[in-house]
Amino acid sequence: YRYVMTDSPDQRGIDVALLYQRGSFKLLGKNSIRIPNEEIDRTPTRDILHVTGQVLSGDTLDVFVCHMPSRSGGEEKSEPYRLFTAQILHASVDSLMNVRRHPNILIAKVLGAVAPKGEVQATKLYNLMDGRKDGTYRYRGEWGILDQLIVSGFLLQGHAGIRTSYDKAQIVRFPFLLEEDEKYGGDIPFRT
Repeated sequence: YRYVMTDSPDQRGIDVALLYQRGSFKLLGKNSIRIPNEEIDRTPTRDILHVTGQVLSGDTLDVFVCHMPSRSGGEEKSEPYRLFTAQILHASVDSLMNVRRHPNILIAKVLGAVAPKGEVQATKLYNLMDGRKDGTYRYRGEWGILDQLIVSGFLLQGHAGIRTSYDKAQIVRFPFLLEEDEKYGGDIPFRT
């Protein structure tokens, strides 16, 4: 495996990265998209990582890895910063949609995308985590999903080469990734 990582101005030293297999993904380019925190008077957050690569089919895949601003200070107070970050991500995706003939885009965050139902449009975004019953984190005994997987409709249309479907997206629940929730019962993700 190889990785691509940002060097963000986040004061806690948190960055985002993409882990990939060299034999399956040929790195063509990477870009860190800086979030201008001064505009909304917030502390610096993590950059958005945009990686472009070629997959085995010869198709180009654009991957965006995001770790949106935290909810520190309260969800209501921090929501505008997350929306501001999502707007920057959305503008980057829209730019790609305008220049890519076949926009194979994968995003690890939400942009108002929903589960694919009915006819899928090539240049719309769809959330492969929307509507799932299980979760990626557990708070006070309740599972929820903060982690999202967004793809362009072109990846869902069944073209030869590179494609995916709602059914192929899964939340990994290997036993070694879980531990007993002593307070609420059941399992919780093992904090590593």
